[in-house]
Amino acid sequence: MFVLGTPPTARRISRRHIKPLNLLALKESEKIRKYFEYYKDNYKFDVPIAHGKHGVVVAVTQFQRYAPPSSEISFAIKRAYDGSGNAVQILENEIEWLRRLRGAPHVVQMLDLDPNPFDGLGRPTLAIEYVENGTLTDFIRRCARRGGQIPNRVLWAFFACLTRVCVAMAWPDRGVLGAPVALEQLPPDANERPKLQLTHGDLRPDNILIGGFEPLEGEHLLVPILKVCDWGLSNEVPDPKNQNLGVARNIFDIARIMRMLISFDTTYNLPPTVVEIPDIPPIRKGGQWLTASPNLVRPNFPDLDPDLRDFVIQCTSVIPQVIPSLEDFITYLELNLGKTEPFYRITPYAALEQDARIRDYLLETIFYASDDDDYDGIS
Repeated sequence: MFVLGTPPTARRISRRHIKPLNLLALKESEKIRKYFEYYKDNYKFDVPIAHGKHGVVVAVTQFQRYAPPSSEISFAIKRAYDGSGNAVQILENEIEWLRRLRGAPHVVQMLDLDPNPFDGLGRPTLAIEYVENGTLTDFIRRCARRGGQIPNRVLWAFFACLTRVCVAMAWPDRGVLGAPVALEQLPPDANERPKLQLTHGDLRPDNILIGGFEPLEGEHLLVPILKVCDWGLSNEVPDPKNQNLGVARNIFDIARIMRMLISFDTTYNLPPTVVEIPDIPPIRKGGQWLTASPNLVRPNFPDLDPDLRDFVIQCTSVIPQVIPSLEDFITYLELNLGKTEPFYRITPYAALEQDARIRDYLLETIFYASDDDDYDGIS
């Protein structure tokens, strides 16, 4: 059930993000621990780190090796509950799609275990890289508790991460076994090459993990990388008229995540509202649009970059034809990723966008965040 992926760099297991487990999850994690007991020279079972209605995730450490040489790494094991409805089928579906999304750095990567404690067992088991800084849900809660807006440059960077996932879904099968990951970019023949209409199926802040700083084309030197996990509900959307409905769905879904990051309101569906937005050729023709981001209308969030506001409003249009193509989307996004500290110097929120302030903000809300288990201030 394992496919060779690219091992992550060594990462410590953080207990800050661990939530209490139910009895079923505790029993399954104990079974996993016993499997690793037979391989004490190779692995150390660390701790259960997450669970859901279909299975449990535990953290494991692989010890440093000398033949062949490899450093100590942490990884995660995901296993479906025994006899839990369609849990096995969901995990098998996730394994299949992660196999096809191999090599995409903004997708949690599948790993190979050698030796494999689960060889010969009936139920599927998934080994994935360990992503150390919690979920986007954790981050949104901390930011809401802290008060004030997330810096625009952080928001643009996170939008870029999620856009890379859209590229990976449109053109999968990009990696080879054991190859290093490479930034998800439009292929040279993007206009002629058909896009797969693959959708994640459950893109929520809980299914987006925050990693560390990674030197991918300079995109994650100031802001850490995001990685999307939990692909068990992924599927191809029927698109008989070649309207790229799956791609439009993905753009809508990531823009909805951006709406949550901006507003700290994680309500999945908000009632659509008609909003007036300006013209930006060739990305869009302005006018009155029906959007699923009604809480982003002016004068809300006065420190929000107006380009980001209008772009999220457009991309959460309830009419798929209003949503930009993936190519136009990336063109506009990359223009805005060029906004550095000097760009915002003449804005009322210039101090928010300084490199030093952004580093401090991320240290406070991600890397050295206080415990927020008792916080329930957002929906």
